[in-house]
Amino acid sequence: MPTVTSAEVRAAASSEWEAATGHQLFREIIADTVSDADFERYLRIEFAFIDTAAIALGAAVRLAPDMADRGRLASGLHDLLTNQVAFFEDALGQDRSSIIPPSARPLHALYGEVSDGSSYASLLAAMLAAEWLYETWCAETIDRPSSRADIRAWTELHTSPAFTGHAAWLRSRLDSAAPGLGEDESRLVAGVFRDTLTAEIHFHDAVYER
Repeated sequence: MPTVTSAEVRAAASSEWEAATGHQLFREIIADTVSDADFERYLRIEFAFIDTAAIALGAAVRLAPDMADRGRLASGLHDLLTNQVAFFEDALGQDRSSIIPPSARPLHALYGEVSDGSSYASLLAAMLAAEWLYETWCAETIDRPSSRADIRAWTELHTSPAFTGHAAWLRSRLDSAAPGLGEDESRLVAGVFRDTLTAEIHFHDAVYER
């Protein structure tokens, strides 16, 4: 049976984790070489995902076992639909259109599947994979600030106490849930974490699709 604490699912998906954390987009952001056109395209792709992420958080609120978890998830949902939406609206200006290129669709589909399912731990795993990735990216970027205000603001958003606190809570909550999972759900959780990382790689590849 696979082990499904946060450290263990990440270790089991080490190749996907390395590919995701070393993605071209992140390397260009940290080197301050990403083009204006590519970063704007990324913002529009990511802006389209906010609604999908909000649905997943809502589903997690529904499946949460107690009020404490529901409150923590509701706080994350509030941050997503206020602070994060405000960032994208400000960065995109008057034209706030969003796009879902073909390579971005698997991540939307995966989140849709776990949102429609009945496994709370799988939702935690999907959200953790995405948030841990961004937390890791931006922890490095914050020490090498971009010359561009929109990228600095993007970094600050993902290193804010609200964002990093939610990522830390997801790790601890998956760790506490892991011992009580049966074999089938443990396998599901490990697979969802790995598949989310794979989908995140394709999602960010979409920045370079034309």
